[in-house]
Amino acid sequence: MRFICAELKQEANSFSPLRSGLRDFENYHLYRGAEVEDRLSGTGTEIGGFYAVARREGVELVPALATMAMSSGPVVQEAYQALSKELLQRVEALLPADGILLALHGAMLVEGIDDPEGTLLAELREVAGTIPVVVSLDLHAVPTSGLIEHADAVVGFDTCPHTDLFETGVRAAELLVKIVHQGVKPRMALVRIPLDLPAEAVDTSQAGPAMDLLQAARAAREQVGILSTSVFYPQPWLDVPHLGATILVVFEGTSSGALARATDVTAALAQQLWDSRHAFKAEYHPVEQVVELALAADRPPVAAGHEPAAGPFVISDSPDTIAGGATGDSTHLLRQLLEVGERLPGSALLTVVDADAARESARHVPGERVSLWAGGKAGRQFNPPVRIEGVLRTLFHGRFQISGPSYSGLTMQMGLTAVVEVDRLKVVITSERTWSHSPDFYRAVGLEPARAWIVHTKSNSTFKASYAPIAYRILFVAGPGVSSPDLTSLPFQRRPRPLYPFEDFEWIPRPAVCR
Repeated sequence: MRFICAELKQEANSFSPLRSGLRDFENYHLYRGAEVEDRLSGTGTEIGGFYAVARREGVELVPALATMAMSSGPVVQEAYQALSKELLQRVEALLPADGILLALHGAMLVEGIDDPEGTLLAELREVAGTIPVVVSLDLHAVPTSGLIEHADAVVGFDTCPHTDLFETGVRAAELLVKIVHQGVKPRMALVRIPLDLPAEAVDTSQAGPAMDLLQAARAAREQVGILSTSVFYPQPWLDVPHLGATILVVFEGTSSGALARATDVTAALAQQLWDSRHAFKAEYHPVEQVVELALAADRPPVAAGHEPAAGPFVISDSPDTIAGGATGDSTHLLRQLLEVGERLPGSALLTVVDADAARESARHVPGERVSLWAGGKAGRQFNPPVRIEGVLRTLFHGRFQISGPSYSGLTMQMGLTAVVEVDRLKVVITSERTWSHSPDFYRAVGLEPARAWIVHTKSNSTFKASYAPIAYRILFVAGPGVSSPDLTSLPFQRRPRPLYPFEDFEWIPRPAVCR
């Protein structure tokens, strides 16, 4: 067997002022040909899973292109067209093949193109003909009819925080092996659910409605003829007519019994999600309250060089989540911690994106005092810049590698980065928007989150996989922003109606068989 694999991923936020151009894909990763295997084989990614199955099953897996951009607003049309054209040309040059594995996000937007991922699949069909195509998607996908129509099967992440990218790749590759080697002919049944949920409320790692639904979806896979089940909670800030959750079941068999079993599973999972909609909750606090909760904790102060007895307070800057398309330069927590000053019982680690402030810092040498404005530039409508006066401790220019458990093995770009110390507050100023969901982010600049009193992250869900084991308590900030958990505060224009939580109403699932 000979399979082709490729990746083209971006998650859009309709309210973000940012756009993803070609440089944004290059900054995250853009690998071609053999470089895909060199850089992504062995990582905790879908492509890592593809390669694991290929080696186990004796499949020749030939890579075309793999690229991803940090979440933002829509992709610039010229960038999308250049990347999609190159991907298709590389696939065509690698033909013939027995199958194609394609890693997409499922919530991409492109300027001037209504359904970029469905368009890509349609164009792939023109190139590859009837070759089986299995697509992997993020749990926050909002899969379009065009995407589903042109794929033989679709498989989504199970978990949030996303810790099963590798396993999803394995599931997708194993399914393609069954199609090619065993002659399995997959069909798909789905239900679209008129529901949108804050990202923080969807947590499959702890007891609650998301874990219950995950367990039910996995149990359904044990039924005869059920090849895969996927629960897609939507990217919550996607203002599109098809916004909503999706249950998608891949099954085999053309008999009335096989069809009934698949549609029953699809309907049952959809009904379970709808019935539990009010139970998807997370606790949020105004930024002032978040800081006071951390200050009022009945814990001994951190001894020099030692970890706190119970771990740090981890504060999620939900409205400014970089992986949710936000600018990463909000200053509301920074301002509050500066006001607290010496009241901090231990160190506080905080990050903000500001290339100008990083460059200004680089005019000095570590140990010198600096005075600069930071943050509040791209996202100024939410938080104005803040004046920082402190000591420059570190200058760093480069990348760091994520050690897991989420997105393990990926290398992230920080760009020029400065660490400015204001008493017990350490402010990490990056030039590039990058993930701070992992302690590896702070460790890259010589800071140890486990020894801090407060750790700030511009992540609303993924961080929990890395930080929950060491956190004393996790706190979510409430407030304005393009990734605000208060979905009703955002100016949706194109969303369907009715849609929970904007409206509450009665609804009955009606599964459709799409292949």
